[in-house]
Formats: sequence, C-alpha cells, structure tokens
Amino acid sequence: MIPLTTNLSTDPVEQRLQLMDNYQQMANLANGRVEEWSPVVYGSTLAGAPTSYSAQRGLYFVRGVFVEVWFAVTWTGHTGTGNMRVTLPFIVSQTRADFFIGDVSAQNIAFPASTTHVNLSAVNDTTYCDVVASRSGTTRSFVQMSAAGTLFGHVCYIIKRDLSRR
Repeated sequence: MIPLTTNLSTDPVEQRLQLMDNYQQMANLANGRVEEWSPVVYGSTLAGAPTSYSAQRGLYFVRGVFVEVWFAVTWTGHTGTGNMRVTLPFIVSQTRADFFIGDVSAQNIAFPASTTHVNLSAVNDTTYCDVVASRSGTTRSFVQMSAAGTLFGHVCYIIKRDLSRR
C-alpha cells in the first residue's frame, strides 16, 4: 500500500502538489490501475539466464491489495535448471496454503509424464509463481526449466501488506 503524505509543507504550492499526489494515490487504490512489468523466467536450482527474450511483456491490474497479472514470455538459450518459475510484480500474501492458482499456456516445453493440465501457482511470501503440472492418478509435479519455450500466463493474488504501518 502507498503511504499518504501526512506532514504537509508550509509552502502553499507544495501543499497543493502534496494533496494532489495524495488524491491520485487514493484514486488508484479505489479505482485500480494498469501497469507494465517485465516478467523473468528462471530455474529454482540455478536461476540462469536466456540468450534472448523475443517476447517479454507483462501487464498487471492492481486495486487495493488485489492484483491480476498477465504475461507473455518467449526465450531461447536459457541456462537455468530446476523447477520453472516466473517473476511477479508484487510479494504474494502469506496464506495457509499456496491457493493462488492461475492459467498458463505453454509452447515447446516438455511436461512430466501423465500431465493432464498445467497451472501457475503463486508462492506465499515470494515474488514468483511456479509452473506446475497436474497429473492423472498422482500428485502434481513441477515443470522443469526448459532451454527454450513460450509461456502465456494469468494469475490473481493478494499482495502482502506492510505490517510495519499498523
């Protein structure tokens, strides 16, 4: 959440600018806003880096403590290893379970055997989501980092509040 100015300047012009800034911040909290960010795909064991991104675009809509995220990422020559992860623009709120699940469409990425569908799982108290595979007759598993691929994703979650402002 955005801190509002409480110590107004004694300069009338500066006061007006501070109040306008406060108004804009309150309007953004109430009405929401759309912003861009650059999502990054990386591995959980070794983050690595791609040779290049031919697409790397993210949009998010934030209103209060709720954020809705969309992204499209295409990469080649990635050196990461481990579970595939995608960065998020805000810290995910701490909950009793990782239940902020989103949709993902993938191209040129290998999935674990018996995969029935793939999801995004926004992980508590982090700024990333895991790419997970649901499988027939067994537990979910993590999709492993791929040297090249494309992800189109969407996930909604609650932003972690700054408890120091209480």
